[in-house]
Parts: sequence; C-alpha cells; structure tokens
Amino acid sequence: MTAVARGPATPARQRWRPSIAVALTVGLILGVSAAMGAALWVGLGTAQRNTEELLRWQAQAIVQALRLQVEQYLSAAVSFDRSVAARLGSGEIAVDDGEALSDLLRYGQASAPQLIGAAFVEPDGTLTGNGGSMGDVMVVRQSWSHRPSIVALLQASKQHATEPWFWIDWIDDLKITAISAAMNITRDGKPLGAVVSLVSIQALSDFLSRLDATENFTAFILFGQDNVLAHPSLAGGPRGVSAAKPLPTLGEVNDPVLADLWKVDGEELTELLAGTEIQGRLVNVAGTQQVVLWLAVEGYGEKPIYVGAHFPIAEAGDALGRLQQAAIVAGGVLLVTLIGLIFVTRRVSRPVQALAAAARAVETLDFENAPEVKRGPFRETAAAADAFNAMLKGLSGFNTYVPRSLVRRVLQSGEAHSELRDVTVLFTDVVGFTTMSQKLSSGHMAGFLNRHFALLGECIEATGGTVDKYIGDSIMAFWGAPEPQPDHRRRGVEAAVRIARALARDNARRRRKGLKPIRVRIGLASGPAIVGNIGAPGRINYTLIGDTVNTAQRLEVLARKYLAAEDDCVILATDETAAELTPDLGSAEALGAVELTGRSGATPVARLVPLIEDSAPQATPG
Repeated sequence: MTAVARGPATPARQRWRPSIAVALTVGLILGVSAAMGAALWVGLGTAQRNTEELLRWQAQAIVQALRLQVEQYLSAAVSFDRSVAARLGSGEIAVDDGEALSDLLRYGQASAPQLIGAAFVEPDGTLTGNGGSMGDVMVVRQSWSHRPSIVALLQASKQHATEPWFWIDWIDDLKITAISAAMNITRDGKPLGAVVSLVSIQALSDFLSRLDATENFTAFILFGQDNVLAHPSLAGGPRGVSAAKPLPTLGEVNDPVLADLWKVDGEELTELLAGTEIQGRLVNVAGTQQVVLWLAVEGYGEKPIYVGAHFPIAEAGDALGRLQQAAIVAGGVLLVTLIGLIFVTRRVSRPVQALAAAARAVETLDFENAPEVKRGPFRETAAAADAFNAMLKGLSGFNTYVPRSLVRRVLQSGEAHSELRDVTVLFTDVVGFTTMSQKLSSGHMAGFLNRHFALLGECIEATGGTVDKYIGDSIMAFWGAPEPQPDHRRRGVEAAVRIARALARDNARRRRKGLKPIRVRIGLASGPAIVGNIGAPGRINYTLIGDTVNTAQRLEVLARKYLAAEDDCVILATDETAAELTPDLGSAEALGAVELTGRSGATPVARLVPLIEDSAPQATPG
C-alpha cells in the first residue's frame, strides 16, 4: 500500500466565548436590573392602585360619617313627631286636655336637645306650642290661622299622609333658621291636626367647625345646590339671613371652593370613586387644585341635602410620592430593597391587619369588643384609623337605637319584609309620671328615665325580647320577631314577672333611702300582627302593627283600675297569654271578659300575680 502524503493540520475556527467572570458579572447585572425594573414597575403600579383604594375608602369614611351625623341629628325630630302622633292618635292624651298636651310637648322636647321648639296645630289653625330649654319653656295655645307659616303648613298637610315631612323655615319670633319636621295626626280616620318640631341647624355648623380645627379637610352641608345648611364659617350663627333668605348661598360663606363647586370645567373623579355612592370633582382655586367630595341625602325636604368635604389635592398625592421615593432609594441594592420592603410592608400591614380585625368585629355587630385601631406610622393609615374609630363610635350609638337581632337578620338575608306573624306584645307605663316629672329638673328626669328603661330593658332582653320604642315613660316590646320564637308567650310572661321582681327590689332600695316607690302598669297580649318594614322607601322602621298591639296597650291602660295602693306593679294579660304562667313565676287571677276601648266584643282578661319572695325560683333566661 502506498502512503498518501498530507499537508499540515489546519486548526478549527475559533468562536468568541466570554469568561466566567464576565458572564457572572453581566448576568448578575442584567438579572438584578431586570428584577429591579420589574419590581419597580409592578410595585409602583400596585402602590398607586393601593393608594387609590385607600383614598377611596377614606373618602367613603369621611362622607358617610357626615351623613350619619345628619341623619342622627334629624332623627330626633322624627322620633318626637311619631311619639306625639302615637299618643294623640291613640286617644291616650286628649287634644283638648291642655295640661297633658303641654306636658307631652314640653318633656318630649327635653329628651332631644337639638329641638328648639314644638307645637300641635289643629285644622282650624289653633296652635299649642312651646320653645326654649326646660328652664324657660313657655307653652301657649292660641289661634295662629292668620300667620302665613301656619297657612302653608295646613296646605302642605293635605299632600302628606302619616309620614313626616321636612322644610327649611325662618322662625320670625326667634330670628333664626331651623329645619321643621311635621307629621299629620289622625284618630279613627279623622284628622286631628299636625305636630311640628323645630331642629336647630346651629349645632351642625358648630360640629363642622370642631372638625375643621382637627382634620385636614373642610366639611360642609348644603341644602340643594345653591344654599349652605352648615359650614365651619357659620359657627356662632349665620349672618345676613331673613325670612326672604333663610339660608346663605354658596358664595356667602367665605369658601371659594364651594363658590366654584358646580362649574362645568371641573374634572370629575368618576374613576376614583367608581363603585361608591360618592361624587367628586377637582376644583381649581387660585392656582391650587382642590378635591371636593359629596353625597346626596334624600328624604329631608323638597331638595336633597348634600354632605361633603374638600381638601387640597396635595394631601392625596403625598402617599404616592413617598412610595416612589422609597422605591428609588431601594433600587440601588437588591438586598437593601428587600429588607426595606419587608420592613415597610410589616409597618403598613400591621395597622391594616388591625383595621381588618376590627372590621370583622363590626361585621358581626360586636361593637363593644371591637378594638380601637391604632393610628400607625403613616398619614393614610392614621387617617383611616381615626375615621374608623369615629365610625365605630357612631355605630355604637346607632346600635342603641336599632335592635341588634333585626340588624343581624337583615345582614344575613338582605331583607326584612313585612309579614303576618304570631307575636306577644308588652306595654309598660309609670304610674303618676306626669306629677313626678313636674317636680324634677330636666337632668334628674333624664337620669331617672335612663335608669328605669335600663332596669326594664334588661328584663326584656334577658328573655330574648326586642324593645320596639320608648314613648315618653312607656316601653313597647315584643317577642316572636324578627327571629321566630315558638314560645313567645312564655317569654313575654317571664319578662313581665322579671320586671315586677326587679321593681320590688328597686323599690325596697328606694324606701330605705326615703324615696317614693316607682309603680308600673303592664299590658300583655298575644296574637297575629304585621311585622316588618313599615314606612316610606326613604324612611322606614321595623315595627309591629295590628289589633294585638292595640290590645296590649289597652290592657296597660285598663290596669290602672286594678292597681291597689300597696302594689308596685300590676300586670294584665289576655287569657291565652296568662295560660303560660307557671307556678314558679306566680299565679293568674281571671277577671272575666272585659270591654276594651276601640275593640268590638269582650276580651277575656287575667291578672298575673308574680311570685316576689326572695326564695322564689329564678326563671331560666330565654
């Protein structure tokens, strides 16, 4: 074999490859840069969205707190009008009984400090009214048919049924502007007249003035779009108002933001406030943009009431600016960024977690155990904490006025429709209250009623009952609603016995102190009643109506016939209710069939004689 000669070997083509050091350096730089860029992009976008959510929540907290303040303030007039209408309409107090009618107006007004006057106007224009504080109230009865305000009231009453209506009124005798609330009164389908209560608007401006001194926003309340109902600058009383112009206009309250509120060139905050009832816009005043938020509250007059607040937009931009600065500083070193983010996240999340925990307590209506949220290190979380704590105080007060069992049911089912239910109804009344009230100051009277209602309310709630309303010195309560209670008759009887025992113990204490005992009449009735939302769409109450309610009230009135001098408490009940009385609670004495006022036919009635001895067995709470 012949060998073939070859030339010299040619080396393969060399490809460029980076060194390990360069690859690691470039890879780390690119990786860190990409990570930081993505983190900054995602972080800043998320921060902006979170800030907007926080601002949205803060806006809701501010405006809703103002709405709650207005509604609580005006609800006193509604409660007063309903109480007077109930007692006059039921015939408990006769229209021509001047002394009783005067006391009803006088002491009803004393229970609501924001009321500066109250009156009952008959269809012919005759007015029985009072005004001022308890110390200097003057009650008069005279014909005011010639006064334009009375003529206007009587004309307006023809357009309303039995629900309150509101209007802004100039009170010429006092030279002030007030919110008037009126309600028609009928008896057996015939008109008796109308009750009118006057609500001072001065306290609303004083309240906003205190907010203005402590918060970074200016709050306002408007009547319609053109007039100011309350504003910090009106603290101490509005100037330049009269019968022709009872409220100042937007341009007369020394607030350039309000003066420019409805200009068409303002930028709407539709996207920021999406999903809320609140409206808002940016208003440019003297080169500074202001955020204005407002909410319309309907049902208090021919025009809506607008509650709102405004503040410089710089206040809203601070949070995002601080987050951007923190992100830029953190961009230098990934490790420092991570440590900083963890630290900031924990600092921010703690107050947010605390707020969430407190919100869960509010969700279950556990207002007493809801913790107060700490302010935290940031302005937004501090403002949110302040707003939440203020809201919690307001809800705690709201819980005083609305039965908690009803609220829980509405939260669970989303509704509380009117329906026919079998219930037990209880009415109480203090014997000789009118005479007693004439001897006590307003402060002592309020203290007495609060203690008396607390004593009786504890007995009612211990048996699962619901206090429907307080009418002067009386209580109306019921069992069998809103949650079904098959044993509602037994619960009602047990509550009446508990009240009698509690009165006996309390009167023993009063006798030891040389005080006269408090004597109470109680009426109990069981049967069908319409239970649920009663009222107009804009203003409803959860209550009971029907013959069973009337029967219980008539039995309470009838009880005065059976009250002996030595009795602390007398209890009358229908036979079917009295049948639930067990020996450990007492005995029943049949009184036979009795004619009750306003009812056709006789009603079998029994008197319950509670077992009061100290050795009496304790009933099991319902």
